[in-house]
Amino acid sequence: MSLSAVIAGKVFCVHGGLSPSIQNLDQIRTIDRKQEVPHDGPMCDLLWSDPEDSIGWGVSPRGAGYLFGSDVVKVSYLLLMLFFVSELYSCMTTI
Repeated sequence: MSLSAVIAGKVFCVHGGLSPSIQNLDQIRTIDRKQEVPHDGPMCDLLWSDPEDSIGWGVSPRGAGYLFGSDVVKVSYLLLMLFFVSELYSCMTTI
């Protein structure tokens, strides 16, 4: 299972959202994808975190992943050296 994808070296696509534990793409590459999705940690965050109209990180009401604001997106794309962060399922609904 893919946790994320980078398109043309610029667009970061992910099913859910960002993780406070991930600072670079190599950290995503090292995640063991051949496991049950844990209840917390980077893999869980990438699958279940959601953007929120707020600042910073917040607790997700679904009990998995985090809520994250636009400031987190800006810092994350600088850290990941990408120009755009997008949720894969949001992209699919606009096609």
